Amino acid sequence: MSHLHSCSGVGSNSRKLLKLRVVGEPKDSDDNIGNSTGGHMHRQPSSFPDLSSWEILKTVILDGCCELEEIGYNTLAPSLESFSFTSNTATKIKSISFRGCVTLKSLLLKGLFDMLEELDMSGTSVKTLDLSEIQALHLRRLPLLGCEKLRAILWPEQKDELIMLEVLRIDHITHALWAREDSKQDATGESTSAESPSAAVHGNSQALTNIDSYRDPRLFRSLCKHRI
Repeated sequence: MSHLHSCSGVGSNSRKLLKLRVVGEPKDSDDNIGNSTGGHMHRQPSSFPDLSSWEILKTVILDGCCELEEIGYNTLAPSLESFSFTSNTATKIKSISFRGCVTLKSLLLKGLFDMLEELDMSGTSVKTLDLSEIQALHLRRLPLLGCEKLRAILWPEQKDELIMLEVLRIDHITHALWAREDSKQDATGESTSAESPSAAVHGNSQALTNIDSYRDPRLFRSLCKHRI
């Protein structure tokens, strides 16, 4: 991950890649480096490098990047179509944003994501959001604005892995309209999606609103199976 930070800028040959795979270093290897040299132990970067200038990157695979804490807004390549993040050990990731990745169709999250608080899928082309393979007990915010192709959300089946959301925002407006509304929101700091077909949930006790605005009943059924 450290090397990726140093070669992610404009002018780097890495920007010509179609597929990027990042394998996290085992924690034991960091400990060994520190003990054998007597110097400072190497620390992995906590933030994901800026790949927004990688115009042809299609696939990103993260394997065991447990020290990563954030994948920020406007960090991933706009051409991204597939993203995978798997880990056999507990991760430190707190926030993942795919906002604006309009070509993103495939997403795989698998492993222990107990520190994850926000997953922003706004503006993506994902049809099925599969959360069944992750343990994310502290996931509280799930924005799904401008996800016009979204048809279903798959939740964890085990009771001890249930996700108790505090904020769920769904909006089925088109990508182009969503982009304009998102720009207005960035400029004013206020939400502008109140007049669009949407559903918003804040807190565990409130029910979904504007149920009849869903284009596909499969999405509504997947929400009904989950206790928000």
